[in-house]
Amino acid sequence: MDNEQSFIEFSSLMQNLSSIGMIILDKRLNVSFWNRFMELHSHVKSDEIINRKLTSFFPDVNELWLTKKINATFILGNQGNTSWEQRPYLLKLPSTQSSIDDVDFMYQNCSYFPVKSVNNKIIAVGIIIHDVTEMAVTQRLLENITNKAVELEEINSMDYLTGLYSRQFFFEQLGQDAARCRRLSWGMTVAIIDADNFKVINDIYGHQAGDNVLKELSKRLQHTLRATDSLCRYGGEEFALILPNVDPEQAFSICDRLRKCVSTSAILYKAKEINVTVSIGISQMAADKSLEDMIGEADSALYLAKDNGRDRVEQFISK
Repeated sequence: MDNEQSFIEFSSLMQNLSSIGMIILDKRLNVSFWNRFMELHSHVKSDEIINRKLTSFFPDVNELWLTKKINATFILGNQGNTSWEQRPYLLKLPSTQSSIDDVDFMYQNCSYFPVKSVNNKIIAVGIIIHDVTEMAVTQRLLENITNKAVELEEINSMDYLTGLYSRQFFFEQLGQDAARCRRLSWGMTVAIIDADNFKVINDIYGHQAGDNVLKELSKRLQHTLRATDSLCRYGGEEFALILPNVDPEQAFSICDRLRKCVSTSAILYKAKEINVTVSIGISQMAADKSLEDMIGEADSALYLAKDNGRDRVEQFISK
């Protein structure tokens, strides 16, 4: 079988192929080959489009982008690819997934390759179009499910009133931070922060005012911390704080700065100034100390701060 006969048979095979699309274009985007797949899915017959410019049938094609792609193949002689994730489609063909209501076009992966003459000169560029609609839709569906699961997890880990992380998140994060700090030989501090006389605020100004105070406290505390610190609403008017990679002096300084950021200016609610202070108890991580012990020590230090007059920071000291 001679080369010409082989070429004719190969051309006929590609022409009749209905599982993948094949187009051949010259530098001016004129079509010289249009196979059965393209006829079936574009509803444009081969004899209608051959020797005609592709964009005259598909005006929504990005002509500038496609021209650059074709010219690059002519100049470099290399094969290239585009995936549906980069560009959903080359030609806007009807979706093959009729059962999916919100998909009205075919997602496509495309391959570009040089077409050469017998003397090895590039004379055109071939494009193979793979219909990947089912795969793309499935992947996007999985991504949507994953994103919604992440969003739900974030919602569950957040306190609805203050926007801070929840008590559950605190315990999970404490375990992770403790493991990392022990591995890296870093210090770590846990602090329990409590709004002083909060019941009095609720009694005098009402519970809505109390909620406003908690929200404003959360903002002030959060804005004073480092990105690596984790501030959580522990319950009621209490907040829990994780300070990784700090020594005792640094931890005390950070907590005292938090105390001052609250007490230096009143919180406004309906033109009323509400003076608020916080008491803070802190505990340091140690090799022989459990995380539950740390929390208990920080809580004991908080009670000491309350007993010593409030609006102060106390470090737990073992007896």
